[in-house]
Amino acid sequence: MLEKIVRQRDLNLVDVYIEDSDATSKYFEVLESPQVLPPGRSSILINGSPFLKKGTEILAELLDSEGKPIYISAIANLLEGTARRIGVEVYQNTAPGRAVLTILGEIDPAAVDFVIPEEFQGVYNVRFQKTLSVNPNVNNTEPIRFLRRPQIAVEEVVMSQITPEEGVFGVDIVKSGSMYGKRVPFGEQQVVNPANIERVSAVLSPVVEAGFGTEGTINNRKFPVKLSSGQSDGMIVRRLYSWGDGSTTTGNAYNISPVGGLAPYNQTHEYTKAGTYIARVIVTSPTGQHDEATQLVNISTPQAPVADYSLSQITGSINTSITFSDLTQGVANNIDSSASGFWTPVGR
Repeated sequence: MLEKIVRQRDLNLVDVYIEDSDATSKYFEVLESPQVLPPGRSSILINGSPFLKKGTEILAELLDSEGKPIYISAIANLLEGTARRIGVEVYQNTAPGRAVLTILGEIDPAAVDFVIPEEFQGVYNVRFQKTLSVNPNVNNTEPIRFLRRPQIAVEEVVMSQITPEEGVFGVDIVKSGSMYGKRVPFGEQQVVNPANIERVSAVLSPVVEAGFGTEGTINNRKFPVKLSSGQSDGMIVRRLYSWGDGSTTTGNAYNISPVGGLAPYNQTHEYTKAGTYIARVIVTSPTGQHDEATQLVNISTPQAPVADYSLSQITGSINTSITFSDLTQGVANNIDSSASGFWTPVGR
């Protein structure tokens, strides 16, 4: 393979307004990439977002572990959905190890809900970086792609205009789809426009089941409750339960169907003290938009036990048997400890 020469542009040194290297970036998404870049040709599939200014070109640069550029080039006249495939060429003299992919783009000030300073408008103002691995000494098992007559199969759901908390966006979107002619299972990585994900709504309700409740009397310092958020709606990627006593639980994230009769959204908690608590669930979408629902838990203190006893007789001679009977009321599930005994008679 003829080695191509690429000019180093040092995109990692460009002065930008936003540094975005999070795995869940809202501006760029690496949809497809080899786990290890092998010698020869391979490719990376990169997607942008509606936050980027339309009609502007993104810039990409891949530097090896020695800081030298690796040849990359966008494949012309081919879009896969809204994504662009970038060709990569690794040569035998490419340094193995860690490589850094840097992407620059321009955020559209009209598409976000924050102010971009004037000095960062009309220029590249957001940088995304992702770490990759390079090994020029392994076999190249990447698939050969024939691009003369490209074909694509996509399933899509067209959604109406929605208004997330992050801003107002009014375009139809592809909620889910596949570049491989099959349905992407819900909850796995999808081709999603993050700015237009449907609004999430939280619902929290008690599970009617023996041994659980949200109002009653605590016994033996134990009061179990079981709550469900299964009726919550929207593209949920995180559920957090807060029980009002300082403890939290992370629940099942995705709205998948129960398996084998199990309810993945039922969460149990055991309170150890009487009181009034506000339990809540917070559900979050991929854009950070969230909603919460609450459930009141009212736990009362049990009635204090009333100690009492009886003796079969109170007088008698030495070696007389006396029967002691415990007549304490309210004993069940309500006493930590108790003790009984006999005393030495007066004058002995």
